[in-house]
Amino acid sequence: MPETRKIQKRECYYDHAGRKRWKTVTYTETVYSAEERAAQRAHLKRFFLSFRFICLPFAAILYLIITIKLHRTAIDDYEQWLASERAYYPVVYVTLAGKAYHTSSHYSARSIPISLFDAIRVGRRPCRVCQPVTATLTPEQRNRRAPEYFGYGAVLVLISLIYYSVAFATFPTDSKDSEQSSKLKKMQNEPKKAQN
Repeated sequence: MPETRKIQKRECYYDHAGRKRWKTVTYTETVYSAEERAAQRAHLKRFFLSFRFICLPFAAILYLIITIKLHRTAIDDYEQWLASERAYYPVVYVTLAGKAYHTSSHYSARSIPISLFDAIRVGRRPCRVCQPVTATLTPEQRNRRAPEYFGYGAVLVLISLIYYSVAFATFPTDSKDSEQSSKLKKMQNEPKKAQN
């Protein structure tokens, strides 16, 4: 059981006339033994460990939901931009094996209709025979790609945080804790030696 002791301290105050006065105040202080302090620290470690295991999965799920929502918004913006750019350019025809794009006069059963914007972006050049229309794209139009999803890193963050929590609860993080545990072991072994 923790012990209580009374401590008296002198404190100054000012009366109604503004004169400095002194009075003695008695405080009650609780004194804990080394075993009780060690038990309190162990209880706090267990509490923080359980708190982390409960909160970390919810935090990871919330993080994934937010990142998926942001990624979906970015994908929608990119698709709207791509549709507006494609509508601005005429339709040309390409084949899977070829490296050029053609006009409708060179259309065949293997030809695939695409926008001139997409043909230039994938590196197709105009055909020298049919001489289709060409265009010059800006660096942003050439290099802009669909945003990649980056939320899977939350899984690695969750694993690292759980590992840190387990390590924090398993191994002593402070030299004082290891000293206290060694003292407790010595105190527990002393009565056994005395009985022998």
